[in-house]
Parts: sequence; structure tokens; C-alpha cells
Amino acid sequence: SAGAGHSIVVAPKTAATAATTGATTKTKSPDIAQSARYQEIFLDKVGMLCAVQEAASRHVLDDRFDSFLSDGEKELKDSLLAFINNQSETAKETHAFTYLEQLLRTKMGYRDVIGRPNRKTTQHISSWWKLEEKQVKGNKHNNSSAPPPPSSSSKPNPTMKKWKNGTNPGHVFVCNSSVCEIQCDAFLCPGRISVEKDTIVGSIAHQWWKSSRAAELLLKRQQAKQANGGGIANKPSDATSRHQKLQQHKGLDRVVTIQDRPDDHDGDNANNNLPLLIAGEVSLEAQLQAYNDHNPWNRTSSPGGGGALKIPPDDFRIEFLLETVRQFLELASTLVLASGKPHVRRERYLLALPILGTGGGYAGDMTGEIVHALLGMVTEFVTCREDMDVVVVTADDATYAHAQVIRNHLPPYKFPCFQALNKGQANYAAQLANLAAGRHLALFVGAGVSIGSGLPSWFGLLNLVEDAFTPTGADSERTVGDQCDWDPLAMSEILNDWCDTKADRNGVQLSLKQRVCRHLQENGRTLGLLLCLLMSLPFHSMVTQNYDTLIEQACQRWNCSLRYPPSAASNTKRNLSVIPYRPQRKAQYWLLKMHGCVSRPEDIILTKDDYAKYKTSSKAQALDGLVQASLLTKHLLFVGFSLTDPNYLRIIDQVREALYIDFPPDNDDSTSSA
Repeated sequence: SAGAGHSIVVAPKTAATAATTGATTKTKSPDIAQSARYQEIFLDKVGMLCAVQEAASRHVLDDRFDSFLSDGEKELKDSLLAFINNQSETAKETHAFTYLEQLLRTKMGYRDVIGRPNRKTTQHISSWWKLEEKQVKGNKHNNSSAPPPPSSSSKPNPTMKKWKNGTNPGHVFVCNSSVCEIQCDAFLCPGRISVEKDTIVGSIAHQWWKSSRAAELLLKRQQAKQANGGGIANKPSDATSRHQKLQQHKGLDRVVTIQDRPDDHDGDNANNNLPLLIAGEVSLEAQLQAYNDHNPWNRTSSPGGGGALKIPPDDFRIEFLLETVRQFLELASTLVLASGKPHVRRERYLLALPILGTGGGYAGDMTGEIVHALLGMVTEFVTCREDMDVVVVTADDATYAHAQVIRNHLPPYKFPCFQALNKGQANYAAQLANLAAGRHLALFVGAGVSIGSGLPSWFGLLNLVEDAFTPTGADSERTVGDQCDWDPLAMSEILNDWCDTKADRNGVQLSLKQRVCRHLQENGRTLGLLLCLLMSLPFHSMVTQNYDTLIEQACQRWNCSLRYPPSAASNTKRNLSVIPYRPQRKAQYWLLKMHGCVSRPEDIILTKDDYAKYKTSSKAQALDGLVQASLLTKHLLFVGFSLTDPNYLRIIDQVREALYIDFPPDNDDSTSSA
């Protein structure tokens, strides 16, 4: 219990282990990285249990999950679709029908039935590749059945061993976000690969070049070559092209990497922690070629001879995609282990992969089967690894819910990842899931969430500012922390005076607030796993004291695949109102930034004077009113806060004052911390 309410501290089971030496007993404190991972597992459990409660309604009208519907759900789907299709044109023009259609789209997956033209595999093949499906009579192989496709699971793989009880296996996370923008050690980028042309073609590859720092660093490298007489630098548009030297790896024919990675040779950019991009072949051309090379008798004859390519069966296509995943896991585990420690101070390496093949692979109608097979493979992978976790990233809420249902139904011996939580934590996760499903949960996000995205803590941020004024920037040259007894407000006062009165060692003079905001803007571009897990929960209100814009970015990446039709996408994207900087009256979700935003450096609350002015301002009174409204009407979940944080304790005091005038604080269940 902390402050005014019951709190649960998510920490590993072995966080406090007694080590007795003689008559002295010492308690070992939990490792920060280990505790952060358990926090991620806890929130992943909350997200899974919450999504399961809503999964049935989201699946009924979504044809990607037809094979997983019960008989009753199939009858309901047929009845609803028949009712919709049998309406007259006059009836369809009414506001009541429009409302019904919108409700079915947003709640039961109807948008996936009518919103994506030609999404069925056979329709795609017919319209894009113009393949002949008829076999010519008289073909001697016409009645021969093709042998089963090669099974990726049957191939020997040293990384996949049988999990034994008593070990500490890895974990399979599931979130709703953009796979190429998650802070991880390596991610799978599916697409059409051409080693001869050095190209990776696909929507995820395009988004990676557009959103990551890779293109920016490549341009800097080219400019450096130009300055050293090494040639003319390309234009920015050329630096972001898909033409980069690709590297193949021995024994792996489905995956490649970029040969000259952007963060390999960039001097002070060597610690950018850019995720390793591993491209995987999933294109329909490759699937067709593999199937027809394996089964040459299945080609149909054509006037030009040789025969047209035969459409492969669904099971072969799924096995093709699984083989790409297997090669990704094998290559990624080898490369990240050789790279050193995991990114952003995680306890274990993190590999990310999407639901591959459902976009450019034209297997959208097999999404349910692909998710089931994919989860089985990555679960088998992590259960024998004590150094790696995997996150499966979905791009829409229906696929996210489906993946969570599959995980929830797997027996513990097949999916042991949640065994890291004790019984009390698992029960509390179920309570929070019920609150989230009922839309009774509000989030209060602290700096610990941004640390998972690669940003520093408050002390780390002040240390970075001080490093700019020391002779070499070495850690041993810092003195402000010891001088102020590590009081952050006192440290900020000294550094604020330095920034206002002198230039740093590079001759640059900027205010403290400008330096802080510049660093957060330059480095806050990838989304931490903890933040993505939070954004996957259903909520309508959120409060933060962070300056960065990571929450806004994460909200934009939620349901990132739902881009058409526009009318449907507008109902499934999170229209976020950022108060007080970008308010929107009709937004369904709102974020309150209490201490300012990097977009307005002059407004951030950083020094003692800033706090003193803020407490007495009319702006603070208005913003505190919104916080108090959340406290009175929602269950407030604190994430990324220290239980000794003065801001946390101040909010807890507000809870007590607002809610417990007439009854004691022991009955409180309105706040919790993770």
C-alpha cells in the first residue's frame, strides 16, 4: 500500500532474495531491467485478458477469421449479412442504416468485409497476375496429388529445443502498433526482395525509411564523404531510396540484411540503438515460384509452352511464410548476440515481427490461420531461450484480439511465459482487464515509460546537459549531482544558470529548456514496448508529466493498417486531443500534458521557479481539475513512476482529499501502480 490507495508493485518473484552471511542478512534489490521486463509481462497479461472479452464481437463479421467461428456465430453472421444485403436502396440511404453500418464496422468487423476491395487471395491472383487455374485435359499429371509442402518445423534448428520446467523462458508479447517503429534489437521486414537490384519493396520497408533515423544517418554519411573528397552527396530523396546494398547469409535464402547499416560507422551516432532490419521474402511471386519449382507437374499448359504457374494451396503458403519466420529467428538470434548488450537497458534481447503475408503477400483471407501458426512457432522459440523475447505486432484491433484469444487458450506447458507472474499479480491483472474492458481505466504515464523508448530519466537528462559543459563529456567529470545531493530541482537551477551565462565546449549557447527539448525531439522516435502495450489497451483519458511526444506517436500507430475506406478508418483511428496544446472538441481520446511539451520549450516545468509559478497559475488550476475529474470517475493506473516520486505522492494526496473525506483510505481501490 502506498499513499491513499492499494498499489501493486510488479517485480520478479526473486526480486528480494535473502543472502545470509554469518549473523548478517542482506536483501538483494531487484535489477531495474529485470523489474521493467516483469512490468511489461504484467501489462501484456492485462491486455490479453481485456482483448479476450471483446474478441467474439470483433470476429463475427470479419471473414479473415471464418474458420475460428462456432456454428452459432456462423449462423449469426449469415443472418446479419443477409439482412444488410436485402435492404432496398431507399432503406440504405437512411440515417438509421448508416448508423447500423457504422456500428457493425467498428464493433463487429464489418469494415473488413466491405472495406478492402479484392482482398481475397484468389481475387488478387486473378487481377494482378492473370493466372490460369484450369488444368489442360489429357495432362498425364492431372490426377496426381502433389506431395505435402516442406515443413519448416521438421527442419533441424539448434535454436529450438524442448522447454523444460524450472527454466526461465522468454516471453511472447502481442501489441497493436507499427512493427518498424518499435524499439527492439531486430525486426522482420516482409516484402519483395531483389538482391540483384538491391531493393526491398513493401509497405513496412517504405514506412521504415520514412519514419526512422536510418535515412537521415545515411545522408550524413554521404555528406561526410563529400566533405572528405569522397564524391558528391546524394540529394535527401536519394538517401531515402530503397536501393541499398543487401547482404545474403549462408544457408538462409529467404532473409537478407542491409550490408552497410546506418549506425555502423557514424562516430557519435554509434549508440543510436537503431533496430536491425532483417528483410524476409513473402511476395506472391516467390510463393508461386517455390510451389511450382517443387511441383513442376502442376503447371498448366500455355500456347507459348512451359505452362502457367499453378496457384499453391493454403497450407503450402502458410508453410512458406513460416520458413521465412524460422530463418529470421535464426539469423536475428545470431546477429543480436554478437552485437553486445540488449538495447535500451532491457534484460533480454527483443525481436519484433508482424503478421507477415497478409498485405503484399496477398494472404489476407488466411490471417487467422497465419496468426495461429506464427504464435506456435515463436512460442516454441522463446521457451528454450533465456536471453530473448519476441513481440508479435498486429496492425489492426481485430487481429490483435484474435492473437490474444489464441494465447489465452494455449495450455501453460505450451505457453509458459506468464508463469513469471505470481498468483496475486495474475489476479490483479484480471481485475485491471475487467476495468479496461468496461472503459473505466485511465492512465497516468511517468518517465519510466519513455525510458523504454531510449530516452533518459530526469537525472539522465540533467547529466547529458552537464556533459556538454565538461572538458570531454566523461562521466567522471560530473560534479553537479554530488554538489546538490542529487536533488533534481537544485541540479536544474545550477545547469539553468550555466546555460544562460556561457556556451558549452562546442561554442553553442542554448537555454536549458531548449537543450532538453532538442535532445528529446532528436532521440524520441522509436516506441518502447511498454508504451505499445499501454496503447493496445482500451482507454479514453491519459495524463502525463513527460515532455516528449511518444504517446502521440503511439496513438497514431494504433490500427496503422486501417487506411481505407476513409470513412471506416476515421472511426477506427484514435483521434487524440492533446490538452492544452492541440485540443479537439470531437476527439474520443484526450491526453493531458501537465508539465509542458517539447513543441513549446518555453512552457515546460523544469526548475524550482517553474514549479512555484505553475502552482499559483490559473492554467494549473484548470489542468488539475481534469486530473481530479479522472480521479473521481476512473480507476487511475500509474505506470512508470517511482513510489517515492514527489509528483506521484502529490497526486496520491489529491486522491485522498478528493475521495476519502467520509471513509478511511484502506477501502480505496481507485488507484494502482505498476
